[in-house]
Amino acid sequence: MRAQTLSYEHKRNISEAVKKVWADKAKRKQMLEARTPWSHTYESKQKISETHKGKTKSKVHRIKLSEAHIGMKHPHSEETKIKIGIANFKYGCKETWHTKAWKLFGLDFCEICGMTLDECLETFNRRFDMHCTLEPKDYSVMEVNAWQCLCKACHGHMEGINGGVINKWTY
Repeated sequence: MRAQTLSYEHKRNISEAVKKVWADKAKRKQMLEARTPWSHTYESKQKISETHKGKTKSKVHRIKLSEAHIGMKHPHSEETKIKIGIANFKYGCKETWHTKAWKLFGLDFCEICGMTLDECLETFNRRFDMHCTLEPKDYSVMEVNAWQCLCKACHGHMEGINGGVINKWTY
């Protein structure tokens, strides 16, 4: 079946109808709310998946699919993730050091106020912070006495909320 070409008059009529709808704010809002990129329900996605099983795509279709995906991020293989992790540790990515310290020395309570991990997750919506106690800071030292497990409030007081003075808060 061939695609139908619209006459100039028909295109003009469509344009005028769309302009009328967009001029009314209530109708415009209704149209924008109805437009969702993921309009299929879970059940309809399952049905679509079932109908496509066993079908083979033509070579032209496969080429077009691959061209459409150019520039998209692809998940890394496990081997690549390990290489990236080694590079981050080798070159000193601060977040990676703190994550490693959490995995090695993370506790289920704050070392200053005694808040539990569940209370921290409920109060601050995050896990405990890892505070490097060394002066000057050397995040690569992975020893128990070099790291403290603190809640967000205690970590802020330890770092000094005003001016960044260490141990400004007395506890």
